Amino acid sequence: MTARLTLRVLPPAPRYGTPFDVGAVGFDEGWWISRWHEGGGPDADAITLSLDGDEVARAMVLHDGPEAEHVGLVPLTDPVELTRIEVAEQHRGRGLGRDAVLAIARHYAGRDIWGHGDAAAFYEKTGWTRYERADGDTSIVPFFVLHP
Repeated sequence: MTARLTLRVLPPAPRYGTPFDVGAVGFDEGWWISRWHEGGGPDADAITLSLDGDEVARAMVLHDGPEAEHVGLVPLTDPVELTRIEVAEQHRGRGLGRDAVLAIARHYAGRDIWGHGDAAAFYEKTGWTRYERADGDTSIVPFFVLHP
């Protein structure tokens, strides 16, 4: 049985700020606080996922499509990019990453979600399809799509 996470898209952050709770424990501060704007934060959906009122995961989602061509990849349907996702350290190992991806997929129902990730096993276990670059470049982390 999967946990039923509550997903919220946070309001935009003030200039060079973060929309996330800076006091939350277990998250990579560099991702969510000091580098939020460098990673596209002003144009991103800041997603927080909670279980019983406790924030257990975060994600950054951009409204764009991939630039490179990939073998076998057909045009994506209204794509969004999952640029970052993190389960709080104290909640890891409980399947909440999978549950967070499922909640994000429900939120963006009918849309293709894509991303680059070096955690290939995680993406493959959570239903993503891996595509290789058409130009053969293997220097970039793997490319995955979660089709609706």
